[in-house]
Amino acid sequence: MIFVTATENFIYGVHPSVFLPGGPREDALARIMALAATCETDFKKLRDLFAVPGGFGATNRVTVSIDPTIAAKGKAGWNGGYKKGDANTEIQVVPFSGDPNADAFARFAFVAEMSEVFMDYRNMLIGPTWIENHSDGEALSLICSAELHPEGVTGARSFNWLNAPEIQKGLPPPVVWRPNYVDFVEDTDGNPFSFGCGVLFINYMRFQLGISLGDIITKAGHSLAETYRNVTGKTDGWASFSALMNATFPITGSYTPATDNLFPLPQLSSLTLSPSAVSAGDIVSATLKLDNPHPGIALTADLVCTESPHYALLPMPPKVTIPQNSISVNFSIPTPYNSTAFKPVKVSVSAAWAGVTVGGSFIVNPTVVAGILQSVTLNPAVVNGGQTCQGTVTLEGPVDVDTVVGLAAVETGGLFPHPGDASSVARVTKPSVTIKARNTSETFTIETSVVAPHTTRTATILANAVVTKTATLEIQAS
Repeated sequence: MIFVTATENFIYGVHPSVFLPGGPREDALARIMALAATCETDFKKLRDLFAVPGGFGATNRVTVSIDPTIAAKGKAGWNGGYKKGDANTEIQVVPFSGDPNADAFARFAFVAEMSEVFMDYRNMLIGPTWIENHSDGEALSLICSAELHPEGVTGARSFNWLNAPEIQKGLPPPVVWRPNYVDFVEDTDGNPFSFGCGVLFINYMRFQLGISLGDIITKAGHSLAETYRNVTGKTDGWASFSALMNATFPITGSYTPATDNLFPLPQLSSLTLSPSAVSAGDIVSATLKLDNPHPGIALTADLVCTESPHYALLPMPPKVTIPQNSISVNFSIPTPYNSTAFKPVKVSVSAAWAGVTVGGSFIVNPTVVAGILQSVTLNPAVVNGGQTCQGTVTLEGPVDVDTVVGLAAVETGGLFPHPGDASSVARVTKPSVTIKARNTSETFTIETSVVAPHTTRTATILANAVVTKTATLEIQAS
């Protein structure tokens, strides 16, 4: 290493290869000076989180170098673990040549490696918990990097675990969706499924359950499940976490989170529909809201409508998405035009996501104004053959136009009596009756025929105005 500068806890330099023809000399020097500006601050924050005093300083400084040769190993950073003696603990970072965000990436990589050095040092003092080259140690190093340098985050490490099945070791290799790396620790830091699960679970403990990162680090067990038990007193770590994740992000979906901090997960808070009443053919404006915006991912809710598609049309497919970092989304619900009269219809719409359902309703009114029949009544409802009966038809409410109510007397029997099945013992004197505008009722007359001695006949009286209502008339022998 070629020495560049030094601070209280670090010696900084660059790998000699950066000075070869075509080497990233300028990038390497820029990166090492950027690190020299922030490493001491990052070091102090990490030391507080890991709660391990001593072990570093003027006689035991960490060597930090910009080294392009480690890129051949597929690494952005590398460390050799904690070692005693000045300059014996080493951290290497690639130069991130030509990237406009290179300083942020270098700082992110440094914190990941320095976190692992602190893990190693803490294990020497207290006993092994966080193992830097195991899945939980890798997850913690990524958490620390994102905490101290969020500007250096290059994507969600949880993508694979959220979206794809893992082909695990074995013959034949079993395929596992969202494998459990909370109860189980994998002895590698190179599996995106295991450390992706770990990153999410640590953030779940922090931001969903409100546990500090310092407590998570210092109260760690030999697995994330043990750490969860130590900080909560509960043993349902994997069960509660996986149930929440699967309810919020069903396995059948496809997710592209911008961050691994998906918590706290918001809930649907309301679905508002405006206006509260429309005429058929109008459009209702809908707004679906969360209780908090979500920084990590867009959230898609399922829609249900009680009167679709006859009186309201939902988006197709019936889903609506609240964008990332937004608290609400607006969408439209058209109501189909209807050229016939009908009773006002109440339309209920609901949205469901992650086990929470919110909803609202509106009324669709007819565009054609007409009286709607509410009832037909008979007085009396039992007569001797040959007598007359008075019927009354009543509307549901007054309207500004005359309403013609069709009338018929038909034979009883069957589920659906029809006007063509004329009764042989009763008849209405007129085929219709008119209820004048702003009135709600009118009477009509039914004539009956004499029936055979010791017999009783019935007739069904039909009345229709938009809807059909019926009443039964009983005709007895005199």
